Amino acid sequence: MKEILELWQQFKSQKLGDKIPNKVEANSILGIYTDYENNEKGSYSFIVGFQVSSIELYQREWLVK
Repeated sequence: MKEILELWQQFKSQKLGDKIPNKVEANSILGIYTDYENNEKGSYSFIVGFQVSSIELYQREWLVK
C-alpha cells in the first residue's frame, strides 16, 4: 500500500495528469487495480490516469512506461 500512496503523490506533485490529452472529465482521476495474483494479499498492478476520448501515439512515444 505504501507504493500506491507514493504513486498518487508523484502523480499530483509532478502534475502528470496535465500531460494527458483528450480527457473526458478533467476532475475524474481513475485509480485502477489489476493483475491480481491472490486477492488483496498477493501482488497486483496499479494504474492512475483519466478516461480519454481518443489516443494518438506516435513512433516511439508512449503515454505510460
